[in-house]
Amino acid sequence: MSAKFYYYDNDRTSSWGDWLQWGQCSVTCGQGERSRSRTCNPPNVNEAGSCASTCVGDATQFDDFCLATQRCCASKDKVWGSWQPWSSCSAICGEGSKARSRPCVNPDPPYDCTVPCSGLSGSAVRCSVCCGV
Repeated sequence: MSAKFYYYDNDRTSSWGDWLQWGQCSVTCGQGERSRSRTCNPPNVNEAGSCASTCVGDATQFDDFCLATQRCCASKDKVWGSWQPWSSCSAICGEGSKARSRPCVNPDPPYDCTVPCSGLSGSAVRCSVCCGV
C-alpha cells in the first residue's frame, strides 16, 4: 500500500460555510440542549495533491438552553381535600338522600400539571325525615 503525501499551502485558506439550522431540543419538555454544525470548505485546488490550511474554530456549536414545545408535568398527584359537611336530607317527609363532596386539590406547593385524584369526589346516603302527625 502506498501512502500519499500532501504539502501544506498557507496561501490557500479554507473557509467555514454557513451554520445549519439548530437541531431539535434534546428533551420533549422542559430545558435541554441542541446543536448545529457547519462545513469547512477548502479553496478551489488547481494543483493535484495540494492541501489548504484547515478552518479555525469549531465545526459544531452547542446551545445548552433550549426550551421544548411542551411544559413538563410534575410527578405529584393531586390529593383529596377534606370532606364537606353532609347536606340536608332531600325529603321533607319520609325517605330521601343526603350528600357530601370533597375537592381534588393541588399539593403544596402547587404544580402546573398534575395527575387527577383517583376515587370518588362525593358520596350519598339514604336518610329519612319523620313526618308529623
